[in-house]
Amino acid sequence: MKIYRTILRTLLILFTPLISFLTFENLKISANYWSSSFTNPLVEMLPNNSYPIKVNFGEQAHILKFTPDFSGYYIFESTSISGTSQYQDTIAYLYSYNPNQGYIAFDDDSGNGTHFRITYFLFAELSYYLKVKYLSPSKIGSFYVIVT
Repeated sequence: MKIYRTILRTLLILFTPLISFLTFENLKISANYWSSSFTNPLVEMLPNNSYPIKVNFGEQAHILKFTPDFSGYYIFESTSISGTSQYQDTIAYLYSYNPNQGYIAFDDDSGNGTHFRITYFLFAELSYYLKVKYLSPSKIGSFYVIVT
């Protein structure tokens, strides 16, 4: 039994630096983890700014990062871009700073029309990730995402 404890302690000492390096930020959000394809670079969101999302092929998802300065309730929602179809059935998954937790919130149609709207309490200085896409796997087009 003592030998197993020694081996375990040695493994912890050897792998702790590696585990701390492999944080959510350093992994750059792998497509396998999110179980959907995406091609856009990670976008850092700021409150009250609209971010255009362009879906070029079915099932394409975009990931947006948000790190609140203050703890409190925040609203993530999508809206139509002027001149585009009003029928934009968007969905969103909100992920916490802990990648092993899975998504902490999901929405399909709580926003205007068939847009998503997620209201969630976020903690200051922790990063959250919003995965957005169309509900239909064959839909392409554009929409805005905003956090308030």
